[in-house]
Amino acid sequence: METGSIDWVWSSGLLEHFSDDQITDILRESARVCKKEVISLVPNARSIFYGVGKFRMEQQGTWPYGPEIPKYA
Repeated sequence: METGSIDWVWSSGLLEHFSDDQITDILRESARVCKKEVISLVPNARSIFYGVGKFRMEQQGTWPYGPEIPKYA
């Protein structure tokens, strides 16, 4: 994509599946192609509700999202 060719870049539940180096590359490229704003949402790894739910689903074999690298703010 060309530099500044799109208005917005949005991701939700994506970056936690990549290494820190890969995240840097993804965000750099997102910023390059974006004219206005890059918005990215990631699960809060410190959230008890998220952690318990994820743990239970992993134990039951029902976690559908693949491996994650928890991110802590």
